[in-house]
Amino acid sequence: MPDPSTNPEPLRVVRRLSASGQDETVELHPAASVVLKEEPGTIIWRERLADGTEAVIKLYRRGLLEWWRGRLGSFRVANEFEALQKLESLGERCTRPLFWGYGDFGSHGRGELLATEWQSDCRPLDELLAADPTPAGRST
Repeated sequence: MPDPSTNPEPLRVVRRLSASGQDETVELHPAASVVLKEEPGTIIWRERLADGTEAVIKLYRRGLLEWWRGRLGSFRVANEFEALQKLESLGERCTRPLFWGYGDFGSHGRGELLATEWQSDCRPLDELLAADPTPAGRST
């Protein structure tokens, strides 16, 4: 399977805003974007969407068995999308969920995908932990 970060073919995903609904097809371009993290089963990149929104896209590659398990139950990204919506509705600061999707993305492989809004003023978790390694709520 070609590496999505170098594959020039666009990735097309049906944009879902809820577990049951779907919206239009969105075209994403991982190869033309800034890759933030890449592992064998995951690629995370930053991309400007067609409406101008700066987004972080997470693509979790899934084997056939995992993919069917998600179709029969719930997808990891759908659960994450709903959890972020709940946090947002409670007024908690979090990355705003934009959409999610799943499917066979052609040469990009089979998987599930989550898009959230880019937060330019946030520090990565590894930086925060390095600055203060004491777990919250514990005194040394």
